Amino acid sequence: KPNVKYYDPDTFEIVEMDIPACMEDISVEKYGIHVDFMQGCYPEGTLKERISEKEKEKIQTLLKDVAYQTFLEELDCKERGEADE
Repeated sequence: KPNVKYYDPDTFEIVEMDIPACMEDISVEKYGIHVDFMQGCYPEGTLKERISEKEKEKIQTLLKDVAYQTFLEELDCKERGEADE
């Protein structure tokens, strides 16, 4: 699967998706079976010094998955709230 490249529309420079240097709330509820991986990458809540490209890509994928899941949950709550009205 090739990496997706994002371009800044004003400068046409490739924009890399950075990963956060610090992370709180690394829980099973958020990351499921990947919680140990995330806790290993963020010991004491701070990104470890040496991280491979493969680990970085996996973190990016997990963050996208969590963001999308959060979006769906919020959308579902909003729709249920509107249905109750």
